[in-house]
Amino acid sequence: MADIDKYRRINEQFNKNLLFRIGGDAGFFSEYNNMVIVMLYCLLHGIRFDLYSRHANFSGGGGWNEFFLPFCRERDFWLNDYFNTRFHRREVHGAVQKMAEKVFNVYMKQRKIDYLTCDLFNDARGMAVDDTYQVPELALKGNLADCCRELSAMIWRYNEPTRKEIEKLMAEVDIAGPYASAHIRRGDKNIEAEFVEVDRYMELIKNNSPEVRNVFVMTDDYSVMDELREKYSDYKFFTLAGRDEHGYSLKQLSALDAGIKRYNIVKLFAMIEIMSRSELFVGTMSSNPGMYMYWRMPKGKCLGVDFNEWKVW
Repeated sequence: MADIDKYRRINEQFNKNLLFRIGGDAGFFSEYNNMVIVMLYCLLHGIRFDLYSRHANFSGGGGWNEFFLPFCRERDFWLNDYFNTRFHRREVHGAVQKMAEKVFNVYMKQRKIDYLTCDLFNDARGMAVDDTYQVPELALKGNLADCCRELSAMIWRYNEPTRKEIEKLMAEVDIAGPYASAHIRRGDKNIEAEFVEVDRYMELIKNNSPEVRNVFVMTDDYSVMDELREKYSDYKFFTLAGRDEHGYSLKQLSALDAGIKRYNIVKLFAMIEIMSRSELFVGTMSSNPGMYMYWRMPKGKCLGVDFNEWKVW
């Protein structure tokens, strides 16, 4: 695993600087996965990586540090919410917005910020998946997924309150012996990708872990659990999903009260931890949780119902 102290020393020595915003445009794992890819890009191109996360859509106002330990310098200026976006610089209209832009430009100059998220986002995502990348100082060498796996393991460190909340939720799931896991997403995912029946998930579990009879399911729609239990009565299914959950919506999640939002994100992390300890994970590789689980699981223990090749989404 890459050493976080070495990472900080290397990161701080670069003269050029990116201020990356996390939690502005998409769901947590889309934001997180892309952040890790951009971190690697910055290491390869000698660019210091700084973070802005204060008003991240997955937090109640504390940003990254609300859940995790810090790994780089954080900057805090609310105009990042408007001007620091993924894909393009916001257009300004009217006297107030033009004045705000001037203030933000002064802020960038004073803090010696050379790049915002949109300046490097597409370039980082355009790195070839199968090329070999290396950062000798961090003992990083491999393809894009291999290097991101190491960086992710380095920074995925819960703070103490979050760790305790996760452990409490995990204790509610009483799985004995070896188990498989599946991420079966419904909600707005069925707009983005082709619908996959639960039978496909179970087919892969049966073929690749025939001895397993316990399955943990991460889903945003509890009806999935009813369907699984009806069709596969010789298996035991476990979940942290509530009976009132009927599909994921980023817009609805972002609008939640801070306390409820925190609970939902911590529950997400608890489910990730449970799945990462399974014998086999089955999910959609065309979703960002699946993309992340490819980093977390031992090689060969993460299978896709759509495809098994790791790609950037």
